[in-house]
Amino acid sequence: MLFLVQSSFALSIVLLFLYDLLCLGYYAPVMSMIQATIEPEKKGAAIGAFGFVNNYTQALTSLIIGWVVTTYKLNEDMRTFGTLCACLTVVPSFIAGLCFLMAGPEYEKIKKA
Repeated sequence: MLFLVQSSFALSIVLLFLYDLLCLGYYAPVMSMIQATIEPEKKGAAIGAFGFVNNYTQALTSLIIGWVVTTYKLNEDMRTFGTLCACLTVVPSFIAGLCFLMAGPEYEKIKKA
C-alpha cells in the first residue's frame, strides 16, 4: 500500500502503522503458546528454535523477493511493485490468521488440562 498510494505520504505512513498493528502481533501469542505447552526444561530451546526459524525465514524471504523484483524488473513501475508487496503481505497474514484460528481451540484444551 505504501507504493500504491503515491499521492499522500501521510496516508502511506498510516497504512504502514496499520500493517504493523495488525500483522506483526503474532509474536506474543506464539510465545504464550510455547510457554503454556512445552515442558520447563525445553522452553529455552523452543524459544530459541522459533527465533532462529523466524529470523532466517524472514531473511530468506527478503532475498527471494529481491531476486524476483530484480529479475522481472518489477521495481520499474511502483504500482506493480506495490501490488506485489500488498499480495506478499495479505496472503501470509490471512494464512497466519487461519492457523491461529485453528490453534486456538487446541491451546485452550491444553491450558485447561
